[in-house]
Parts: sequence; structure tokens; C-alpha cells
Amino acid sequence: MKIAVLSDIHDHLTGLEKVLEEIKDKDIETIIFCGDMISPFTTGILAKANLPTYACLGNNDEDHIGMMKKGGDKFTWFHLSQEYGEVELDGKKIAFCHYPKLGELLAKSGEYDVVFTAILTKWIKEK
Repeated sequence: MKIAVLSDIHDHLTGLEKVLEEIKDKDIETIIFCGDMISPFTTGILAKANLPTYACLGNNDEDHIGMMKKGGDKFTWFHLSQEYGEVELDGKKIAFCHYPKLGELLAKSGEYDVVFTAILTKWIKEK
């Protein structure tokens, strides 16, 4: 399964639309969004991808109730979590969050096959 991991859109809708256009050609099956969509209308742009989308909140997602209403109630493809989310895809247990320190704790728990996070200043790969 191919997953697109996105974060920190910060209402840059033109950039998001370009990314969604690019992932069409990559056979992406699922989107995981690690926070900082910022505004509820961003979920409307994500809907254009027509893919299951799992998202968590970031430090700038103040209108999370609006995002939950716009995403969760209206779109069956949109699943919004608070601090972190988890999903099982292709038999792999995946956790995702916005904050690297929380991501590190989730990874060290040993409960997940993969952990995705945002706000990284360097790539981390450990086994």
C-alpha cells in the first residue's frame, strides 16, 4: 500500500492542490495528515483526492471542532484524531502525530510498526 504523509499545510491551498495532483500519478491509496491544516475548509480541498484520510491536530489547528464537523460528519473518508491517531493498513499498525517528542514515545512503546510525525528537522530511522 502506498501512503502519502502530509503535514503543515497552514492554509496554503495552492500548495495542497499541487501535492494532491502529484499523488494522483503515484497510485496513493491513503493519506495520513500529521497536523496543521489550520482551517476547516482545507478538508474540502482534501476531498478532491477521493482517498481515505486520517488526520490529527497540530499546534495551529485552533478550529478543530469546525474541522471535525466538516470532515467527520460530512465526509465518511475523513477520520480526525486529537493528540495522535492510529490506524491499521495492510496488517501494519500505524501511529501518527504532530509532535516529534510524542512520536518518539509512540515509537518506543513498541506497539506500532510505523510512526509518522511532523515538525522534523532531520530524518530519524531506527530499528
